[in-house]
Amino acid sequence: MNKRIDILYSRFLLLRWFLVGSTVFLTSILLYLQIYQATLFATYSKKNFLRERILASRRGAITDRNGVLLATDRPITALYWQGTGLKKLSTEQLAIVNFLRKYSASPLPTDKELGVAERYKKKLLLIDELTFEILAQILEQCGNHKNLLLETRTIRYYPEESCACHIIGSFRQTAQAPTSQALMGIEKIFEEQLRGQPGKEELIVDSLGRCIQQKTLFQALNGTQVKTTISIIPQKNAEKLLEKFRAGTIIVMDPDQGDLIVLASHPTFDPNLFTQPISPKQWQAYLSEKPFINRALGSCYPPASLFKLVTAAAALEERIITPHSEWTCTGATKFGNAVFHCNKRYGHGKISLTQSIAQSCNIPFYEIGKEIPIDLLAKYAESFGFGRPTGIILPERTGLVPTARWKEQIVGQRWQRGETVLVSIGQSYSLVTPLQTVRFVGSLGTGRLVRPRILLQEDAEFAPLPITQETRDCILGGMRQSVETGTARLLKKLPHVEIFGKTGTAQVCSRKKRADDENEETYKNHGWFVGYIKPEDSRPFVLMVFLEHVGSARVAVQTARDFLQLWQKTNFAF
Repeated sequence: MNKRIDILYSRFLLLRWFLVGSTVFLTSILLYLQIYQATLFATYSKKNFLRERILASRRGAITDRNGVLLATDRPITALYWQGTGLKKLSTEQLAIVNFLRKYSASPLPTDKELGVAERYKKKLLLIDELTFEILAQILEQCGNHKNLLLETRTIRYYPEESCACHIIGSFRQTAQAPTSQALMGIEKIFEEQLRGQPGKEELIVDSLGRCIQQKTLFQALNGTQVKTTISIIPQKNAEKLLEKFRAGTIIVMDPDQGDLIVLASHPTFDPNLFTQPISPKQWQAYLSEKPFINRALGSCYPPASLFKLVTAAAALEERIITPHSEWTCTGATKFGNAVFHCNKRYGHGKISLTQSIAQSCNIPFYEIGKEIPIDLLAKYAESFGFGRPTGIILPERTGLVPTARWKEQIVGQRWQRGETVLVSIGQSYSLVTPLQTVRFVGSLGTGRLVRPRILLQEDAEFAPLPITQETRDCILGGMRQSVETGTARLLKKLPHVEIFGKTGTAQVCSRKKRADDENEETYKNHGWFVGYIKPEDSRPFVLMVFLEHVGSARVAVQTARDFLQLWQKTNFAF
C-alpha cells in the first residue's frame, strides 16, 4: 500500500513540475512575442493595410541664357491592369482587353499574363505612354472600370532635341526614380542640385489592394533650375552648318566675361533617346559615329599655324625680333641637313612680321625656331593657357606643350633643335583643344586670360597675360591684315564688323601618304579658323571654327563667313 502511494506521489510531483515548466515556458513565449517582438508584429500588421509610396520630385530645368528650355520634365500617363482576385478573366474583362488592343501601338500582355495578374491581385503594365487621343477614348469608354488604373509620372524631355547635347548631357530614366542616372554634361555635374528631394505618402488599402485613404508624410522638393550661357539661336545655326562635315566644332565666347555663347560639336545625339530603353542596334549605330565626344574641349589636335601667334609673341617679348623685322622667303630654309618648306612653293619674297601672320608664311617662324630654346617657347605657350586646363566645369583634355624634359621622360630621347623649328609653326608633338585656342585669341584682344564659363551663376575669373600691349597690337595687326589681304580674306566683305583672324591647316599624315591615297578621307588635313570679332553695335566676341578632314583652312573660313552672316541676319547680340 505504501509503495503504491509512493508511486502516485512521484507521478504527482512529475505532473506538478511539468505544469510549472509548461507555464513558465508559455509565459516566456508570450512575453517574448508580446513585448520583445511587439514592434515586429505591429509592422507586419500594418503591412496588411498600409502602403508607402515615393513621391518623385520634379527635376530642375536647364535653360539657355534667355530662359529657353533645353531640358525639362514632361508628364506621361501609363495604363495598368489591377487584379481583383477572380480565378479567371470574365467575358466582360476580355472585352475590355480587346478594346484596348485596338488603341495600343505595342502588344499588350497576353490573356494568360493578365489572368495571373487578376488571380493574384497584381498590377500589370498595359500601355506605358498614352497619347492624348487614346487617353480620351479610354476615359470615355471605360474610365471607371475597376481593373483599369491610370498613373501619371514625369520623364526627362529635351525640347530642342540634339541642340547643345554635349553641354546638357543626358539622363537615363529607370523603373525606380532614385536609381535614375545622369550620364554626362550638366545633367551629371549638377545631379544633386537638379534632382531635388523625393517625398513620401502613406496609403490605406482594402483587401483587394485598392486605396481607400492616403496621407502625405512629407512633400517632394523640386530640383533647382540651371541657366547656361548658351544662346539657342546661334547654337542652332552653328550645329546646322556643321551637319555637312564629317566632324568639327564651332565656339563663340565673350572674351571679357568668358561666357560661351555657342559650344557646338558634331556629330550630335538626341538625349531623348536615353530617357527610354535603347536597343543594342541603336546603341551600336551611335558608337560607330562617335557622337558623344565633345570636340570643343574633349579632343586634341595639332594647332598648325595658329601656334605662330605664340611663337611671334615669345620672340617679340624676348627681343629675338622686333615689330619691324623683315625676312626673305624663297620657299624653303635649311637647318643642319634638313630642309624646311614654306606653304608657298616659290616663296613670298620680302616679308614682314605682320605679313607673315597674314599670309601664314613659315619662313620667319622657322628662323625664330632656330634661335629660341624649346623650354622658353613652351613657357610662353603655357602662359597663354596651352597644355593646362581652361577651368571650365565640363570634363576637358589639356593637350600637350612639348619640352626637352617631356621628351626625355616619355620618348626616351634628347630634344633636337630642329624639332623646335617644327614646333614654331604648330607641328611636331604640340596638341591643343579648340577651346584653348578661343581663350588665347580672346586674351589678345583683352589683355587677360578668362576662365570659360558655361553657367551664368559662375563667377568670372581672369589671369593677366604676360605680354605687352605693343606685342598684342603687333599680332592683332597681322591678324587684321589676314582678313584684308591674307588667308582669311573671304571675310573681308562682311559689313559692319572688324575681324582679326588666323587660319591653320593641320596635317594628319605625311604628304606622301596623302598623295598615295587621295580618296582616303581620313588622310585629309584639318581646317582651323579663329577670329576676334568686333561688331559696330555690340560687344566683341571670339569665333572659332575647326573642321576635321576637310583638306584646308579655306573651308573653315567659308564656314565662319556663313556663321557670321547668319549672326548678322538675326541681329543677334548678347
